[in-house]
Amino acid sequence: MKASADFKQKKGPSVELKDLLVDLQNKGLRTSDTALRGRRGGAGPTDDQAFLIQGKSVMIPTLNEPAADSPYLLKEDASGFTLEYEGTSLPAAFLEAVKRPKFYEMNTKEGVPYNKIAVLHGNDVLASTVIQSCIRWAPDKRCKFCSIGNSLEQKSTISLKKPEQLAEVVKAAEELDGIKNITLTTGTPNETDRGAKYLTECVKAIRKVSQLPIQVQCEPPEDDSWYRILKEAGANSIGLHVESFDEDVRREMMPSKSDITLDMYFEAFEKAVKVFGRNQVSTYVIMAWEKT
Repeated sequence: MKASADFKQKKGPSVELKDLLVDLQNKGLRTSDTALRGRRGGAGPTDDQAFLIQGKSVMIPTLNEPAADSPYLLKEDASGFTLEYEGTSLPAAFLEAVKRPKFYEMNTKEGVPYNKIAVLHGNDVLASTVIQSCIRWAPDKRCKFCSIGNSLEQKSTISLKKPEQLAEVVKAAEELDGIKNITLTTGTPNETDRGAKYLTECVKAIRKVSQLPIQVQCEPPEDDSWYRILKEAGANSIGLHVESFDEDVRREMMPSKSDITLDMYFEAFEKAVKVFGRNQVSTYVIMAWEKT
């Protein structure tokens, strides 16, 4: 990327924050403090760590291949953290690591650690994969970018988060750590509601203890009445993730999920916007490029 290629000439007091953030995303960050290396593997934001740069929450790669040889180094001294580029301090950015949330130290009455039910994304978003399994998790079906089954194999989560468990964790995270938003996603359990039914039950349980904004994420349900049901349950927005706008890429990368075509996604976007409103329906697009 051009911002990355030009950054070396811009380093120092005059560097712009946007250029720095792009370059950190490309090259990652080295740190000798194992507590600041983030979570390795699994689903969600992994192989990276949450930081605040000039008050803005960013996820920076700390455990992937580029980070191991990154020109960026995070050093800690008496005054806090210093960000260096090839041995030169960068005064343009004040960098602060997001602290481990207090709710991570708690367990349910059954003994399940709270951080196996939901995790902190960034500095104020609580996220959970409510169903940690998927009908597409098979060698000839799975999405090539997905790790939903790996998290379960690593025992870093549990297979099903009960609605009452989610409500319990949300209440603690809001009271102890000041979370401001909730994201609930799911593996796809069937080809009908595609997880919308269970998400509805989870949203209802959370609404008994919290009024924080909730985004739900699932594949477009076959019956579009689920958008209204989710909204009435208390969901504020929805993510319907198309992953790519190229059908050939989608068939290669998502052999099973690509059966839901682009035309079906655009129809779903339109129907969901009618229920949730403008700017309350989003999608993910995965970008990749080859090394040159």
